Amino acid sequence: MKLILSQSDYLKLLDQADIIQNNILDSFDITRKYQFGEGYWQQIHLRDGISLDISNYQQSKSLILKCHERKHPLEFRFLVLLESEFKDLEFKTGEYFLSGSGMASKCDVFEAKSQRIVEVAVHIHPNAFRYFTENTSAKLPRELEHLIRRWDQPTYERYGTQTPAMQIAVQQIIQCPYQGFKQVFGTTVFGYLHHRRMELAYKLLIEGNMKVTEVAQTVGYASLPSFSNAFRKKFGVTPKSCQK
Repeated sequence: MKLILSQSDYLKLLDQADIIQNNILDSFDITRKYQFGEGYWQQIHLRDGISLDISNYQQSKSLILKCHERKHPLEFRFLVLLESEFKDLEFKTGEYFLSGSGMASKCDVFEAKSQRIVEVAVHIHPNAFRYFTENTSAKLPRELEHLIRRWDQPTYERYGTQTPAMQIAVQQIIQCPYQGFKQVFGTTVFGYLHHRRMELAYKLLIEGNMKVTEVAQTVGYASLPSFSNAFRKKFGVTPKSCQK
């Protein structure tokens, strides 16, 4: 028996799964039990507009995921392991998938019963990508322009074989050797980073030499509403009210 789900319903169910691995209080790094088999799905919010997903699961039943046309961020996906009884697969162990932003096309994704997947994916909003890559004239380098398209344009897509450098980086992400941060600093790595960003934003606003939008961009927020919400949650006041 196959389970058929839309992509949106599939993601909602993943978000509703039980939180595991003692990080229930960390809103920046959440690991949840995989809803449709054994394993886990970890989502790490690195900064506004950038997230890292780590998946390691095995299907308990066959699943058809129906993906409709949808707005798509930039995505870099690395398939570390795919164990399946089917050999004629588009995406195989040791390969990567690169997608630019734009409108992703309609497709069906099939995952067979007992299929095991280990993968790492990075999702980047176009505004965040521009923040990191635009040159001094506020333009994307020509060789990167094809990765940013309007939401009504089809995404750029590419499959390839992971280079040794990619494989090393992915393994370091999955098997990160560092421990103990929360016990030493009283918060997680991402909680500490968020605290430092907000402290810097507060300092810049009090100095009064920058506009709110400029401060938001300086501390890594591509979205002004997201920055304002995070700032108000941290300090109980709006960024505008801190300016002289």
